[in-house]
Amino acid sequence: MQKARFWVCLKTSKFNLHTQKHTYAHTKGEKMATFAKDSQLKNYALKDGKAREWIKDISTPYLYVYAVQGKKSLTKTFIFRYAGENRKTNQIIIGKYPSITLAEARAKAAELKRLKERGEDVKKSRNSSKGG
Repeated sequence: MQKARFWVCLKTSKFNLHTQKHTYAHTKGEKMATFAKDSQLKNYALKDGKAREWIKDISTPYLYVYAVQGKKSLTKTFIFRYAGENRKTNQIIIGKYPSITLAEARAKAAELKRLKERGEDVKKSRNSSKGG
């Protein structure tokens, strides 16, 4: 049985269930939100009535935060996003902020980046480290 997967467009934050294909219909000049410091991430709030948004860490390659407005609070999840074989976008959830600090997320992203640059299977490496 195939696992259900979801894909999220980085610029529009729109979900597309059960498929990798997504039409990127963006307006020109639209920019992704960014942060560089823990205080910026801590105080970040969604803009223009959005329910969810991607935020890029400008100091760490491949590290993003996916912010989702829940009923009571804003949930921020650290995600390592990278292009795998055939330029397919993959993502690995590092953890939720503030349970995982920005420094811890950056360290984990740097470790995953090293594995990727060595040509190792990043997802396989992550799964084997979880089990042991």
